[in-house]
Amino acid sequence: MLLAFKISVTFLFILTGGNFFSKYIDETIENNKIALSVKTLAFMVAFLGSLFFIKDWVHDVKVGLIEEIKAEETEDKKIKPVPTPVPIEESILMVRSNVEEAQIWINNEDQDRGTTPLNLKLTAGNYDLVIKKVGYIDYKIKVYLKAGENKLIQGELKKQKAILTVRSNVEQAQVWINNENQGITPLNLKLKAGDYSLVIKKAGYFDYKSLVYLRAAENKLIRGKLIKGQVIGQYMIYPNGTVKDTKTNLIWKRCAEGLSGDDCQQGEAKKMSYQAALDYAEKIEGWRMPTIKELNTLVYCSNGVEREFFNNSYNTKTDCRGKDHKDNSYQIPTINQQVFPNTTPNANKNDWRSYVYWSSSPHVNSRSYAWSVYFYNGNDNFYKRSSERFVRLVRVGQ
Repeated sequence: MLLAFKISVTFLFILTGGNFFSKYIDETIENNKIALSVKTLAFMVAFLGSLFFIKDWVHDVKVGLIEEIKAEETEDKKIKPVPTPVPIEESILMVRSNVEEAQIWINNEDQDRGTTPLNLKLTAGNYDLVIKKVGYIDYKIKVYLKAGENKLIQGELKKQKAILTVRSNVEQAQVWINNENQGITPLNLKLKAGDYSLVIKKAGYFDYKSLVYLRAAENKLIRGKLIKGQVIGQYMIYPNGTVKDTKTNLIWKRCAEGLSGDDCQQGEAKKMSYQAALDYAEKIEGWRMPTIKELNTLVYCSNGVEREFFNNSYNTKTDCRGKDHKDNSYQIPTINQQVFPNTTPNANKNDWRSYVYWSSSPHVNSRSYAWSVYFYNGNDNFYKRSSERFVRLVRVGQ
């Protein structure tokens, strides 16, 4: 701005001075008739005068520019203050789980951040949190953290179910898990980790039984081999020394207590008092003494006589001898001897006591007596509890 002003003043001076001298010379020439060259000289004098003015002006401009440049360099050399950064306030994400040492994953990163329990320092924002462990279903949650916030996440991991595949050598066998019918083979079951009682069964076959332990997320195959049983009338004879009555769903031991073998000829039959028989049966896991009603279901009258009772299923009114007790055409003992061999073991066949078996039913009107079945003629009666009789155990089928 200063330079432009001085230039303007200089040219104004030249023009003004020239005009002044020009006018003066014009008047002189006209009056004195001076030659034209004098006019030119006047212009030159005015121009030279202006040069002295320009010299001072250029000096002033030069000095001014130098001072401005120095001022700018000094300003540039001044140390400018560094701005203080705004601190980023961290948040803390506290991750816990119901199972120990579960892996913690953030935003699908290539590497987990560690295992629970763990505190993570993170900046404010949104995060995808996954807690995982082998054998458990992943726990997933979206988390938003505010600046400076402390947030607790308690992950509840649930165990993955195992798959139990059940097959059998016979089609459509029933599958029972912990005494509950699950369906028929072939069958796939989703179950929690743990211990299970497995039974595969089909009419006419011996039950297949197994204890199964399943780990979380495990796939286990069970192939049950069912062995065909021997069927005699309403009874199914199994190779393990038991008999199932398909009408009552009761499972009996084929032999009296103390005997064993396919024909129940091995060992010695045990006779015991009523109370001793109850105590003995209580020690045999899964078995018990039969009630008088249950024991009466084993009586078989080969002559076709239908027994009658005074009190539903006990206290016989009519046994295998018929109403007049004169029909003696039945076989003795009065039980299916193919199914229950050697029912009168190691005894004198003429001794009536060799045909008596205890029931668990006490006599209602006398504490000294309990009910028994007399397999000589199919009668039932009560005897003193101190009497020693044979015992056949029973349990309920599945």
